Amino acid sequence: MGKHQRKRARSRRKKANFSNAPAEVIDQIMSFIPRPGLVNLYLVNKSLRSYAEPFLYSTVVLEWTRYQPPPIINLLQTLLRRPELLAFIRTLVLQGNEPLDVELPSLKPTGYRVQSYMPIIQKLKLPFTDIWVQKLRDASRKPPT
Repeated sequence: MGKHQRKRARSRRKKANFSNAPAEVIDQIMSFIPRPGLVNLYLVNKSLRSYAEPFLYSTVVLEWTRYQPPPIINLLQTLLRRPELLAFIRTLVLQGNEPLDVELPSLKPTGYRVQSYMPIIQKLKLPFTDIWVQKLRDASRKPPT
């Protein structure tokens, strides 16, 4: 078989396409990919992003430290922009390694009206949801500093 014949034979073959696989097979494959690999898939293109997102958002771990702003604000802003991601969250872990006598930074929401966070927090079914909502209400009533 000549060079041109091989080239034509290859071009006639159907190329395997990941998105043509059954959803159950794709889910099974995705479940074995470690988180850094899922992040890479998410960044490749929109098609792969749609497969990676449910796995990336199924478990969200947020860590509070006294030196960084509370990460929950970024999560809430993302969920306000893309409420469909709420359906993927199965586990939300809020953790910190600060001693109990150290006051962690308070929530200082920016960019969105504080009231817009409340439905998202309620849908997440966070522990102490009513306390979170009350703290946000209190923060929204304080004059800016």
